[in-house]
Amino acid sequence: MTTEELKKFENAFSCLSFVFPIVSTSLASSYKMFKKINSYGTLLCDESGQATPQSLVGLLNRANNALIVGDPLQVEPIFTAPEILVKILAEAYSISKIHSPLTSSVQQLADNANSYGSYYKVNNEDIWVGMPLVVHRRCVEPMFSISNEISYNNKMILATPSLTLDDELSHLPKSFWIHVESNDSDFIENTSKKELKALNDFVSKHNIEFYYLISPFKSIYKAVQSQNGNVGTVHTFQGKEADVVFLLLGGNTANNSKSWVSSKPNILNVAVTRAKKRVYIIGDRNIWEKHNYFKNAISILDK
Repeated sequence: MTTEELKKFENAFSCLSFVFPIVSTSLASSYKMFKKINSYGTLLCDESGQATPQSLVGLLNRANNALIVGDPLQVEPIFTAPEILVKILAEAYSISKIHSPLTSSVQQLADNANSYGSYYKVNNEDIWVGMPLVVHRRCVEPMFSISNEISYNNKMILATPSLTLDDELSHLPKSFWIHVESNDSDFIENTSKKELKALNDFVSKHNIEFYYLISPFKSIYKAVQSQNGNVGTVHTFQGKEADVVFLLLGGNTANNSKSWVSSKPNILNVAVTRAKKRVYIIGDRNIWEKHNYFKNAISILDK
């Protein structure tokens, strides 16, 4: 692109910004959209807890100001490059652990640069969160208490109005754990057919018209051919909400999938806080109560 063409491009972008002051894009496509723009005003990166540090470098380099918004205690970045390759490259170029895409996110780096914030203890490790928003306005109990206890050291404040007797979901049972025992033969990879049957029976019995069906595992897509609701993994529901949410745990006993799900509070935290009014967790209670964070959820649901 010649200097004259670049000038025309920048003028066209300025005109576009005058009509549409906010331009939205994904990180994956931003390098094409803005690759000829040398600078722009303010960059707002939402859900930055899911973004690897390297994915935002180009945009940050051209932004006059940046506002980084996200939660390091929710869904973490997905990075598919082999771990051994990343470690070799990091060592070769003296990349510190905090900048590694395997262990960090844009939000964590922004938090580290922020002098205002608070420490949260997770897995016996102190995590610094810059300017945390501690007032919660989405969920009612018990979702709020589960999230607050497993992720935020009970520092959050509930500002969501309590449900009334005439609430449109008052005919539904309160949030609880639906206990289902499954054998290895009952699984489609990490999704239990018995748990799916329990879900369908519950939905039919209570005539639930709309709900989210969330699972930690991608095998939910193979197992669920047609369901009355939105179906997906915890990662696909980040930032979304519904009145009723079912968390289908699954987790084949033949692998260590349950240990992976319970290694950090992030997955359970995101899943339960998608629910505004009801959350129903479906899984083998006798097994999951032995795992971190899920035993907290069971205790709170039993109250």
